[in-house]
Amino acid sequence: MPESRFHNKNRQQLDRTMFYGGQWYALTENNPSPSSPDPDQPQSNVPSSDNDLTPPVSSGSTGKQPSLPQHDSSHTTPRRRDISKPPRSRSKVAMWLTLVACIVLTAVPIFIDFNSGSVIEKEEARTIWTSIETWELMKAMPFTQLALDPFVPVYNARTQLTAPPAGNWLQIITFAIDDFFTEKLTTADYISDARLTSAIFALLAVAAVYWIGFSIGGNWLTAVFAAGILASNPIFLYYARLGTSDMPTTSFMILSIAGALWAVRPLRPTAVLGRQALGWTFCGLMMGLAILSGGPALIGPILLPLFVIMLMCPHRASHLLGLLAAVLIAALLMAPWIVYVQYGENPATWTDWTRTILPTNLASLQNIGKLAIPRLGILFLASTPWIFWLIGGIGQPFSASSVGSRLRLFLGWSWFIIAVIFLVMRPTHHLTQATLLVLPVIAVMLAQMFRQYTILSATGRYPRLWRSLRWPHVGLLLIFSIFLPTAIFFEPLLLQYGYTNVNFAETMHWTYCAGLAFALLALLFISARAAFKHFPTTAVITWSLWGILAFAALIVPLVRGPLYISTIKYNAEQIAHLTANSDQLYYLGGQPDPILILYVGEKIQPISKANAEELLQDGGTIYLLTPEINPDDMPRNYINQGNFPNAGVQLWRGQTRF
Repeated sequence: MPESRFHNKNRQQLDRTMFYGGQWYALTENNPSPSSPDPDQPQSNVPSSDNDLTPPVSSGSTGKQPSLPQHDSSHTTPRRRDISKPPRSRSKVAMWLTLVACIVLTAVPIFIDFNSGSVIEKEEARTIWTSIETWELMKAMPFTQLALDPFVPVYNARTQLTAPPAGNWLQIITFAIDDFFTEKLTTADYISDARLTSAIFALLAVAAVYWIGFSIGGNWLTAVFAAGILASNPIFLYYARLGTSDMPTTSFMILSIAGALWAVRPLRPTAVLGRQALGWTFCGLMMGLAILSGGPALIGPILLPLFVIMLMCPHRASHLLGLLAAVLIAALLMAPWIVYVQYGENPATWTDWTRTILPTNLASLQNIGKLAIPRLGILFLASTPWIFWLIGGIGQPFSASSVGSRLRLFLGWSWFIIAVIFLVMRPTHHLTQATLLVLPVIAVMLAQMFRQYTILSATGRYPRLWRSLRWPHVGLLLIFSIFLPTAIFFEPLLLQYGYTNVNFAETMHWTYCAGLAFALLALLFISARAAFKHFPTTAVITWSLWGILAFAALIVPLVRGPLYISTIKYNAEQIAHLTANSDQLYYLGGQPDPILILYVGEKIQPISKANAEELLQDGGTIYLLTPEINPDDMPRNYINQGNFPNAGVQLWRGQTRF
């Protein structure tokens, strides 16, 4: 059939095609059908009919134009994605460069004044000292002795069987590398190495969120939005600077889901078998490490979102088999530790792990009911400065403007809902890790929402939520843009005239505050102008840069100020100097402060009054640390060596009887 006759018969068919990558693509189109799929949406991996892939009949070397195959006007061919030119390698290079830019921008607020400030968080001090004590025991163990015992974390001479060990192992690896190049590590070196571990895994989490945004969102712009939203979150940046296991746990969880999505390719052509095998293997390894660093409570937040996402995608059976293989790999990775804890010296400790997954009794259910509202409130506050957009992200898949993209939006939305449910249902009171795990999910969900706004804005459509929520967000940033420089500048004056008794930051020069105010207001003006003209891409990227700049500028005076000077550190160093001639240091009256143990640099084991008197019979120099108590309540033959009010302890030296 001649080409002109074909177009006269059906004007909705494609008038020019191109063969690329084993498929035929449309270059131009006349009068697209209203019922055809959204051109901005990538095609799913449901195969089309064979007739759709049939190429035109070649005319050989006669020089004639190939005629298009005949089509019945009653048959509507599904339209493939429209492209103006074949994909080029430079698009992938641009994506890699964009990823590098996101990582570099995230590294600025994390590493600025990285080694300034002392340890003020008890959880950070406990984690770092556990890694230090375990590393010292591992170095003392003969190299030829192969056993699991040296790898069990030890805190204050007590094995931590119920604590997930992978976070400490990662810090120990950093200690070992630094110890190879350094003659002797100090406490400051250990603290810096532990924080460096968290910082590296924070950057890996940003990279994983970038890929998840591209995989679920189907576009590189969604990836940039997701990485920018996460990198501008102050809670995420704060824990990226702490030497705890929270950030490695978050990173492992996100990397596990990223590996699974790399194998699944949601709503895109099915990946080759080799890619699927590699993706599920990586997912299983990261899943096992996530559970080993964060506990079994992470089983649900990892498996259930992947299961729901697979149900929304074709080829469910093969994907579920891949997920099963990943679970088996994770179980094999965790098996040595599970066997050691279950059949070790104290098998009953395993029950403490199982109770962290879901509530097991009526009391825990009642406790969850009381904490549900506060936990949701903490989650909303932790999403600052994107707090207003959570309303839009939750409601976006159900809006009329999501026609054509509803299924893709439900991928991120369902992941967010599952993460929130596990946050609310978590039996433990420790919510830091659980809240931190939800922040990457929020970033992906909001990135999908802003990508949808970008698509609609390009066609002259502006959703109601976009038009309503942009101004409260701009207003919130305006308040912070004025408040942050003003608070830093006037903080010494407020302290001088008695309006506040808390000196939280170092005094900064007025040029620093003026420059900060100018930069924040300039970024705010650019974003407000873009929001007014309905340019969501420029607005979101500028808002992300605003958040990164605000945190970086605020953390500098904070870590240099009195807030980050531990009141215990100086007294602990004094105690370490006084007790340097003895390795017998005990604590009478409970458990010592983890920060005190860290800066003393020695384990301080609890001891009873009767045992303290018996130790004197064995000879040697013995020291006791106690809270501030009456000397008459002390064991006999101990002499006071000084009071240390900042640490809240007294030091006593035991006189040995011969």
